[in-house]
Amino acid sequence: MSKRQSSLSRFFKPAKRATTGGQNNGENKSDEKRNEKKNQEQESIEEKNQNLQIKEDGNSFAEQKVKTLPFKGLADCFDALENESGKLKKREIYANYLKTVITICPNDLTDVLNLTTGQIAPTWEGKELGIGDAILKDVVKSVTGLKLSQLNDKIKELGDIGIVAQNSKKNQKLLVQPKPLTIQGVVLRMKEILEADNSDIKKNKITALLVAAIGNEIRFILRILKGVFRIGFTDRSLPPAIAQAVCSIRKENNRIEELTELITNAVARVPSFQYLSEHITANDPFEEFAKTNSVQLFIPFRPMLAKPKKSITDITSRFKFPFTAEYKYDGERGQIHFSKNKIMVFTRNLENYTEKYPDVIEAVKEAVNPNVQSFIIDCEIVAFNRETNEFQEFQILGRRAKKGVSVHSIAINVCVNVFDIVYLNGKDLMDKPLKERRDILHSTFHEVAQRFLFARFKNIENEEDILPFFEEAINHRTEGLMCKTLIYDAEYIPDKRTDTWYKLKKDYLNGLADTVDLVPVGAWMGEGKRAGVYGAFLLACRDEDSGDFETVTKVGTGFSDEALQKLYEHLKTLECKEKKNVKHGDNLPDVWFEPKDVWEIKGADLSLSLQYKAGIKLVNTEGRGVCLRFPRYIRSRDDKEVNDITTNKQIYDLYKDQPSVRETKDGQMKIINNDNEEESQESEEKE
Repeated sequence: MSKRQSSLSRFFKPAKRATTGGQNNGENKSDEKRNEKKNQEQESIEEKNQNLQIKEDGNSFAEQKVKTLPFKGLADCFDALENESGKLKKREIYANYLKTVITICPNDLTDVLNLTTGQIAPTWEGKELGIGDAILKDVVKSVTGLKLSQLNDKIKELGDIGIVAQNSKKNQKLLVQPKPLTIQGVVLRMKEILEADNSDIKKNKITALLVAAIGNEIRFILRILKGVFRIGFTDRSLPPAIAQAVCSIRKENNRIEELTELITNAVARVPSFQYLSEHITANDPFEEFAKTNSVQLFIPFRPMLAKPKKSITDITSRFKFPFTAEYKYDGERGQIHFSKNKIMVFTRNLENYTEKYPDVIEAVKEAVNPNVQSFIIDCEIVAFNRETNEFQEFQILGRRAKKGVSVHSIAINVCVNVFDIVYLNGKDLMDKPLKERRDILHSTFHEVAQRFLFARFKNIENEEDILPFFEEAINHRTEGLMCKTLIYDAEYIPDKRTDTWYKLKKDYLNGLADTVDLVPVGAWMGEGKRAGVYGAFLLACRDEDSGDFETVTKVGTGFSDEALQKLYEHLKTLECKEKKNVKHGDNLPDVWFEPKDVWEIKGADLSLSLQYKAGIKLVNTEGRGVCLRFPRYIRSRDDKEVNDITTNKQIYDLYKDQPSVRETKDGQMKIINNDNEEESQESEEKE
């Protein structure tokens, strides 16, 4: 092991039992002497690496604390996670590494958690890297000595510029070895890269970082810089791993499940690893997580979500009367944070869109009562035609610039439709029932015509009330209704898709109970009038646990000729080698894509097929996955990230909810399959 190698590797995998060889003691004496010398050398290395071991008794670690840990240890952890397929083993690997961080260098905990999600700061701080391919290729050429043609060939072969750089740089020799990279040092340099004024400065700083990097450090640094960081360990994997690490240190392994739930809720309300790390490193009792787990002003929470339902009866059979129904507006989900001297607007993805909506800020100032000190509201920001006094479709809103918008230059007007308040004058309101929150909302604001309105609602006393209100909502150019519990089980639960909020859209009454958000992972070249562009696309959903993608359908309808040309020009830049993290059938596309775009897709129904792999582990029927039949492209969802697409579990749940799928007496799912799905898809595309 070189001096640059971290001794943290013992924490990346479950310990193996030592073996004994009593019958060969005589033969092993010479080996023991050699091993003794090796052990002495190893101890010297480990001492230089700040003795990065966890004491068995779990007592004070003050004498072992260091300022920052080697980045190599974190890179080795990422490597181990990427090469391990088992969910529980991944958790153990990461938990063991976190134990080291928490006990030896708690100052690194926030950075470690951020880097594990491929970031250097929370999304809402606007510090996402996303360095372009052109800059990264120039740097890798400089560091490795490869020509551009060689580099492109290797990227096409291996599918990852990080792997190419790692493999090519290992043959490079330096006269003076740079100092080992540290976690805090890497984060600091990445922040400098982000803040650099021009591409030349960025290139110089990235070059310096890669020159200092060794082995797998190079691969993961480049992935983080590029903004494509997938190691099969998602943000959903973090809470149970963190809980396992903390409970192990505190000798309270019987409370892992309890702490997992507390951490999950904490990160949903306050998605800041800094906030979470402070509780962990302060050795706070678990109960403090619950007591202080309150939404924070100017830190966006993860919004509550609704489950789709296909019929009015579906909803009325599940809710107790009275419940409430609200218009479901076709806009951009937003949350607005307000204090007397500051207002910020965030999206459902926690992005800061304050610059995009100066008119929203003005409307909010006019609508709020003067005695209010602070608030956080949940709303839908919708494009609005003030001449006709009508809402406009979501696509109109997408034409609006995201930055540098002034009130005087606005071409597309919007109306804020507010439906919830979760924070007022320093108090968290999430645990209050919706009826009480709504009363507070209406007493805190007044409407401003065409600019700030309360979401139109009706409290439903019986089943006959809902259809007329649904038709009214459709006539007002909305998507349909949001139906919510009003009094009982009516608290606001962030980052959850619960059985207390249902959505009923006009499309649901004619086919599948919901549109789905999928990512294009491949394409087939077009023929005939589609020659020269992609003719059909392979789409996938996401495994929430592993971050892998599972194919769902092949779509070739819903595109205009102009749209296909634009998609070809855009997706051509995302072509890559076949991705290991995409599960698919035998019918392979002509090209593969980096999974980056999000498309909204409408389908007729769902079936089981050998060609598609969505929810394959959940279906558990001889290699079949769930397949979306007769899909149609609706629109691109620029407001959503790949992490927000429909999950394999959601696809499976939609399949199960179909009337054609029934539970048998022995509890097994009746199989509705379509192994000839390709034929039906192709015939539809020809039509």
